[in-house]
Amino acid sequence: PPCVCTAALPNHTVTPSQTLTDAVDVEMSEAQQLAAEFPLLLPEDRSWKVLSGFMAVGDVEYALRIDLSAASASSVAAARLDGDWRLQQLLQGYDEVVRHRMQQSASLLVFLRELRALVEKIQLSGPRAAATPASLCPTLVKEIKDVGWMHLQSLDPSMTVLELKHADAHGRSHVLRVQMSDRHPMVAPKCAARLPMPFQLQWPARGGCLAVIYQQFKRAVAECEELWDVLSSIDARAWVLEPRDLAMDVPIRRIVISDNISVQMVFDPARPHVLPECRFLGPEHAVRPLRERYLSGAGKWEKSMDVLGNMEMLLGVTFPAPAGRSLESLNCECGVCFTYQLGDAIPDKVCDEPKCGRSFHRDCILEWLRALPTTRQSFGTLFGECPYCTKTISVNAAT
Repeated sequence: PPCVCTAALPNHTVTPSQTLTDAVDVEMSEAQQLAAEFPLLLPEDRSWKVLSGFMAVGDVEYALRIDLSAASASSVAAARLDGDWRLQQLLQGYDEVVRHRMQQSASLLVFLRELRALVEKIQLSGPRAAATPASLCPTLVKEIKDVGWMHLQSLDPSMTVLELKHADAHGRSHVLRVQMSDRHPMVAPKCAARLPMPFQLQWPARGGCLAVIYQQFKRAVAECEELWDVLSSIDARAWVLEPRDLAMDVPIRRIVISDNISVQMVFDPARPHVLPECRFLGPEHAVRPLRERYLSGAGKWEKSMDVLGNMEMLLGVTFPAPAGRSLESLNCECGVCFTYQLGDAIPDKVCDEPKCGRSFHRDCILEWLRALPTTRQSFGTLFGECPYCTKTISVNAAT
């Protein structure tokens, strides 16, 4: 199977027929044409801002992901385009052509047609001259030996893509993916790693080698260790709601405070022990005093205390430990579908009624409100009754 060079494409449970009626930022006719012409390229949510899957060109299917979050409704010029290594290799040298067509295309559908036509044209022109594995083999073998074979995690048959591994001071393993240039060592390779800070390779003007890459990767890992120690401590002592996989490349933790109340902490990777940026989630009557204590207590932060101890002191709370409790006991599941995880979404819409305080997935409460005859709408926002009480709950239908 193709190796996706940026991030693995997520599994999809959403079909075009399910999302067409809910598309907000894409005209209905264009959404239908997208589904018809590119059936393997699916939206990740109902906003149609991020699409991923495969683009079929002839008898070849290329993994593709398009992020339109930063693009305007009428242009795809600011879109982010990621593809598998075969597509990247095929489009090597065509960066300006692709960028020009993104700027000139009036819509996503037009750009995808242009991209497919370009790929088809390159395919028909035949393979371009490139360094053969045999020409890279002696150099690469020597460079791997200099780094140490114990640090090599994988090497593809073409000997152009490899993975180097490094264990930090606490034994956590980290992997760097390296895609060699056919003009190695004069041209820098493409590198990717799951780190909370971007890995910026500094390539010598006169050419470099794998040892240069590995040493820079080790330094980058060392710079992240303080953050990882903080995150590991939080993961062990608090109930983490997000990220569900406790990913170490994301400097964010959302932890439970009490039933239907949580705090999302965003850390500075370079200074993880300072006061994190916090966002409180839950009924407004419950999170307002927590927010006020957080804002007024910044000067009380003690450098000698760990992050959780400081947060408990600042907020006047004790974070519940995960041992011996279930997620259901914390009343964190959605009040409509009765699950916590719905795809990538978690219940983050909460009823403000103090006696209720139930939480819902945005999509679940949105569908509930749409089904109520008493629901009213104003400027894209729906207003209706909470499923558990008579309190008015509102949801922005356009986000």
